[in-house]
Amino acid sequence: MTNGNWRPKPPRRPGSDSVWFRAFNVALSFSVTLGASLFIMWHLGQWIDGKVGTYFVFTALGIIIAVISGFRILIRELTHFEEGLASGKKTDDPAEKGETK
Repeated sequence: MTNGNWRPKPPRRPGSDSVWFRAFNVALSFSVTLGASLFIMWHLGQWIDGKVGTYFVFTALGIIIAVISGFRILIRELTHFEEGLASGKKTDDPAEKGETK
């Protein structure tokens, strides 16, 4: 199955680029969370407005709730990210944090 030239990948230094991965994770988490919550709350607000007979009231309320919840999650993630940077821990390894399973 192999041609005899296979070599294992060299080991990576632990924590060598995990700060960038964690920063990317925060950005990706925020964008997906905000996009999904806006989509859901928009359609839920439209449905409630249609049932109740109001115009854009519940849709606007849903959008406001989605934006507030998205930014609350962003602030929580950034706080967690900054605490990890301040403590000098560059990975999310539970053993490094002192956590046990």
